[in-house]
Order: sequence, then structure tokens, then C-alpha cells
Amino acid sequence: MTNPFKIAFRNLRKRKLFSFINVTGLTLGLAFAGIIGVYVFEQLRVDRTQPENLYRVITAYTSKTTEGHFQTVGRALIPTIARDVPEVEYVVPLMNANEFSITQANERYFDRIAYAGDQFLMAFRFPVLHGDKHTALATPYSAVLTAPMAEKYFGKTDVVGETLVLSDTIPCTITAVLQELPPSHVDFDVLLSFSTWAQQGDMEPWFVWDMNCYVRLKDGTDAQAAARKIAALSMQYNGDEYRSNGYDVGHELEPVRSIYLHSPVSGFNRAKGNATQLYIFGAIGLALLLLACVNFINLTTAFQADRGKEVGVRKTLGAPMASLIGQFMAETFLVVLLAAVLAIGLMALLLPVVSEISGQPLSLRVLVQPRIIGGGLLLILFTTLVAGGYPSWLLSKLRPVASIKSQRPTGGKGISLRQALVVFQFTVSLALVMATLVAAKQLAYIQNKELGFQRGGVAVISLANTPFKEVITNYESIKHDLSQVAGVSAITASAALPGRSGWNGQLVRPEGFSQDKSLTMEVIPSDPDYVKTLGITIRAGRDFSPLHATDATNGVLINEAACRLIGWKPEEAIGKKINTAGREDGQIVGVMADYHQHGLQEAINPIVVFNAPYAYNYIAVATQGESIKATMDGIARYWESRFPGYPLNYVMLDEDIDRQYRQERHVARVISLFSALTIAIAALGLFGLITYIVMQKKKEIGIRKVLGASAQGIVGLLSRDFVKLVLIAVVIASPIAWWTMNNWLEGFAYRIEIQWWMFAAAGLAAVVIALLTVSWQAVRAAVANPVDSLRDE
Repeated sequence: MTNPFKIAFRNLRKRKLFSFINVTGLTLGLAFAGIIGVYVFEQLRVDRTQPENLYRVITAYTSKTTEGHFQTVGRALIPTIARDVPEVEYVVPLMNANEFSITQANERYFDRIAYAGDQFLMAFRFPVLHGDKHTALATPYSAVLTAPMAEKYFGKTDVVGETLVLSDTIPCTITAVLQELPPSHVDFDVLLSFSTWAQQGDMEPWFVWDMNCYVRLKDGTDAQAAARKIAALSMQYNGDEYRSNGYDVGHELEPVRSIYLHSPVSGFNRAKGNATQLYIFGAIGLALLLLACVNFINLTTAFQADRGKEVGVRKTLGAPMASLIGQFMAETFLVVLLAAVLAIGLMALLLPVVSEISGQPLSLRVLVQPRIIGGGLLLILFTTLVAGGYPSWLLSKLRPVASIKSQRPTGGKGISLRQALVVFQFTVSLALVMATLVAAKQLAYIQNKELGFQRGGVAVISLANTPFKEVITNYESIKHDLSQVAGVSAITASAALPGRSGWNGQLVRPEGFSQDKSLTMEVIPSDPDYVKTLGITIRAGRDFSPLHATDATNGVLINEAACRLIGWKPEEAIGKKINTAGREDGQIVGVMADYHQHGLQEAINPIVVFNAPYAYNYIAVATQGESIKATMDGIARYWESRFPGYPLNYVMLDEDIDRQYRQERHVARVISLFSALTIAIAALGLFGLITYIVMQKKKEIGIRKVLGASAQGIVGLLSRDFVKLVLIAVVIASPIAWWTMNNWLEGFAYRIEIQWWMFAAAGLAAVVIALLTVSWQAVRAAVANPVDSLRDE
């Protein structure tokens, strides 16, 4: 039983260099394919523990100028579903409650708090560690913690009956503790009973879309029938109001298990994933593994002649084909197994690095999960079959007499196959290198494009973790105090700053438009210094001014995109009336030049800006001078004295802008890493092939030298065929890379044009790498003493 493995081990020792190349290539392929597999596995785990009949209700709307989806629904829809749709077993409202801080043991915390309906723990499968899921959220001022939060606040998890104080004044009783949450698009630290909010809130409005809604259907229910009923409810009960404002509103049911990767809108406190990105990474992982297998196939079939006598003798002695195939597969399995062991160690070393590059948490703990272990075993089996299947079959087919008489291959098919595999390797490598160049160029374009506002030296202070009412009530004095800090040049406050959304999808009725012809725009309430602080250009009219008292109550700024949507020239807009939520009797005083409120993935939206101190979410501080750090230290000292216990939470605007391209940057980094890896694997295989060819042509090279061939001529002879193969790969890879990256660039409203030199540069780099790889061995053969080459063995 152990004999095949003993022979396999001897054969590996006999050809140390080629065994090293095979093991190294397979180790790299298995390690990085494994890392990608872990990443994909972690992404696919999100919400997989939730019931199949659990759905999120989202809003699908169309208006005169736009259409789209909201992850939230009108408040009145939630009780209407519970009353009118008998197929629904549980209806769960969910809404953020970030206005609260948590006080415990003289410490203040700013964790994620949400209001959840009393059926939340029955509809979702979040394991309850302590407490009763049926009653945990049934009464006002009830709170449910996750186990990590219970440990954080109390140092233990069994805290049912303990009191949690919100915003220093509101005591809540802890009624349940959940286990650490499994991966989910719903993310929270503390749940408050929805009835806590309902004591003050109003569930009657249809046109207030601020609540997430989940429904769990009864077992055996027709989901499509339930979806049709829910989709019609808003227009059935509130159609007149929607139609009078130019809206048509419906709803869709999203299976919770598919939300993270396939929803058009985000999760609850968690950004959505990217299914296309998973497909790309999966394809790259498979390509890496195939490249390593190609190296193995190339080198194994290259040694076909060397194994010929062994095969001939075995067949003459009566060895069946199955025995020969088993022998060669045993050798492959031994190489793959050794590579797998090394790959596990390499994965353990590289997982934290890849996690940093990709921006996704990848823990070493995932390597010991049963599914990952099972997947690893399948990967070893798959690699063994792919890498060893064809060479084993090919060697077992050798004819005994021909094999014993000659060590040379009997035909050219093996050479043709090796050439095709080399082309395949470099095609994959070049396509990734070309993709890397395009992605890098687009990211450089994003970072350097003029955005229409001042992005450098502006600090954005979030008001989420502050005593909000105190900030709003005393905003003018706070603004004055901040302006006295050394290095501060301007200050503004607003509901949104560039890189963050304002009030999206608001109805706007310009002068001359009837209510049912209203337009949809993004509205940004701000203080009067919004344009000044951000350095936005006024194209027509003027900025808000303290010399005009009516600006605070009626003044409105719009951007050029809004003018185009309405059909006005900027100069014509000045003085026109415009109405929207929060500014019922507005008058346009100025037109802003278009600026990028959002990332370059989106075209510039029509925007309306007006003064509204009740809606501030951020304070922006423009700094001047060389030491931004000294300025921010001064602001931090003021903040600590003004709001003790409330830490200053800020980010620099340019960093926040870059956040919009985090996903694209991570994809580019990962592709860059793997393109370098594919080139390395391809070069490794090329090195093995040229080494073998030099060994086979040792006497031919000696004869050529004796007959007067130069070293340069011999190097060219050995290199020529490989350079041709790389050039063929360039021709094949270029259209593939162009098509792929052109599709990727379509995700940006503002993008570069793909240029020919990107492909030429990648091709030239590949040719240089191939030449360097081949030439090292070719030069050694060319300068060797021909006497040594021609000496009889």
C-alpha cells in the first residue's frame, strides 16, 4: 500500500529543482486560492442563519424626474401590513436610535442603538443567551444587549433585570442578552423596545419614510401573492397624496438572505456587499490555482521521455494502466499535500495582511471551521486531479517498446500543449496586470480631479455623539468660540457635507410648476457660511449674507444642475420662487457652480441649500496655516471643556471623500497583489521549462558553439519561442482586459478613457520578465564550455 508513495518520494528527491518549482507554485496557488475562498465564504455567510421566509420591505418609487428605491417605508405601512395581509406572521419595524448615549459605571458610551418591534426576536434568528425572546421587547423602556456589550458595560453576560441609563436620564430594564451576532446586514449593539419610541412617535404618516420594515411570512405561504398585496397598499390608502405630488409608490419584498449581496440599497447599519466583486475574486482564485497546476502539467509532461523507460519496464512486467495511473497520481498527491501544508502556514501569515489590503476582517479562527476544513480537503483533491490527471494518463499511454528504445517523445503534441499552457498562463497574468493599470489610473483620476470645493484642511465634526439639543440651542456661541481657536478660518454647520447624503429624494416645486409636476432634488439645510467655508463658487447672484435678514427665513441657493433640470439659465433663476420641505416660501438668491456632493460614481445631482439650524448633523471647520494638528488639538481642548464626557469625533474632509472610493481601492489593491502573484507563478514555470530545455539541448548547444555560434545567437535561439508565446498572450489578453475594465469603469459617471499604452506597457513588462527568466539559464548554457557538453556520459 505504501509502495507507490515510497517510489513517489524517491522520484521527487531525484529531481530536486523541478520538485521545488512544483511545490512552490502549488503552495502559492493553494494559499491564495484558499485566502480568496475564505473571503468569499465569509461574505456568503452573511444572513445565512436567518429564516428563508423572512423578508425586508423596501420602497420603489417613480416621480416626474427620477425613480429608485428606499430601504425605508412610510410609517403607516407597517400597521397596515399587519392588519391587511393575512399571509404575514410577524411584522417588525426597525429604526435607529442614535440620539442616545449610554451611561454605565460613570462611563459614557456611544454604541449603536435601535428601536425594534416586539416580534423582532421571533422573526429573526438571533440566538438568545439570557431572557425570553417572546417578551423581551414587549414593554416600554425594555433593552436587549448583545453579549459583547453586556461584558463591556457590566463585566458579565447574565444581566437580565439590570438597569441601563440612556442620555443620563432614561432608565431602561435589560430583558434579554443575545449571543454574539452572526454575520448579518442588520447590525446593532443595543435594542430598545419600539413601544419606547411609540409613546412619543406617530405611526399615521404615509409620506414619512424613515422606518425599516421586515415581515416573516407564515409557513407554506405564497410569497409572490403576499408581495403583490404589500406592493399595492401605499397607493391604495394614500394614492391621492402621492399622485398630487407626482409620485407613484410601490414596495418590493427582499429575501433577507440575499440583501447583503443583491439589494439595490444598503443594510441596517452595514454597507451592502458586492456580488460582482465576489465573482471577480473567485475567478482570480481559480485562475491562480490553475496557473500553478499548469506549471505542474508542463514540467511533468516535459519529463515524459525521462520516465519512458520506467513506464516501458513496468508495462513489460505486466503492470496494468490503472497501476501506472495510480503511481503517477500518488506522486501528484504527495506534491499537493506538501504544498497544502506549506499553504496553510502561508495563509496564517498572510491573512492579516490581505485583510488590511482588502478592508475585510479575515480572522485566523475561520481556518478551523468544519466547512473551511472540508472545503480545503476538496481543494486538495481538485488540485490533485487537475494537476495530475492529464500527465498520469499521458505517461500511462506510452508504448513499452518505443519507451525502452528511446527517451525522446514520439510526437509534437506534448510540445503544442505546453505552448498553449504557457500562453494561458501569461494571458491570465497580463489581463490582471492590464486591469491593475486601468484601475490605478482611474483612482489617480479620482484623487486629482477638481471637485468644485475645498477638500484640504477642512475638519468635519460629527454631532451624532453630542448633547444635540444643547448644540443646536447654543450653536451661535459654539461657532464663535470655535472661530477663536488659532488656525480656524471659517466654520459652517449642515445636514450633509460633500461625501455624505443630504435629504435625498425631496419634492421641489419651482415657480411656474404645479404641485403634481414637482421635481425631485437633494436638499441640504445649512448655516449661512456653507458656501464660504467649502469654497464653492457662486455662478450667478450672491451667497447668503447677514445684510439680508430674509435669507435666514426665505433664502435659497441651488446649483447649476438644478437650473438645468428646471429649464432656467443661472441668471434667470435669481429671484424666482421655489418651495420644498423645510422652505415653504423660498426665494433663490444665488446659483452655485456644480460641485461633487457625492462620489464620481454618480452624476452631479440637483441640489437645494437653505438655512435651517434644527437639521445640523455636522460642523465643518476650515483651517489655515501649516499645523492642522495644532488647530485640531485646540478644538479638542475647547470641546472637552464645553462638552465634558463627549469626545470630539471628527474626520478630515479629504479623508472622508476618499472613503467613497474605499471599495474600488480595495479591489484595485487585491487585483494588483494577485497580478504580481500570477506573473511570479508564470515566471516560475517558465524558468522550469527553460531549465529542462537547456538540459535536453546541452549537446546541441555544444555543437553549435564548436561550429562558431555566438553566445548572443544561442540565447536568442533559446528565447525566441518563448517571446513569441508571450506576444500571443498579449494579443489574447488585451481585448479581454479592455472589455472587463470598460464594464468596471461604467460604474463611474466620471472616468478615464482606456488608452492603448496601458496594454502596450503591460505587454512590454511581460516580455521583459520572460526574457529575464529565460535568459538567465540561456546565458549559462551559452557561455558553458562545449567540451563539457559533448563529453560522453
